[in-house]
Amino acid sequence: HALMTVFLFGEALSVIKRNKRFLQKGWVVSILNPSLMPSRDNGGSSSTAVSLSVNDPRQILLIGRSVDCGNCKGTIRKKVASDYGPKWEDVGCSTLIDLRGGSGYCLTHRRQGLSSRGSTNTNNKASSE
Repeated sequence: HALMTVFLFGEALSVIKRNKRFLQKGWVVSILNPSLMPSRDNGGSSSTAVSLSVNDPRQILLIGRSVDCGNCKGTIRKKVASDYGPKWEDVGCSTLIDLRGGSGYCLTHRRQGLSSRGSTNTNNKASSE
């Protein structure tokens, strides 16, 4: 896995806090000439991690909205408070996905779908024998 973390400092952080559209999902931004932060060795972790820092708001360029970014179509069970105590409710999955993939579901929901289909097929085979 590759991981990139961007740390905002100084005026760059102030501008981002005032201009919330930079923080909305699906927006594409370019980070221009960031500073590379020193690496933290995680005991030989197999992932590649890079940390960048940005101090000047002119280093952040808003490019536009990605048409290929969207939410997973799956649902998750979430405990919510009600007047009669906690209850479970189905809510939309908030995982962002690449819509070009075609399925419309995140990796977790695709795996659940495959495992549930597999168990259904197994049950059908057992009942037909």
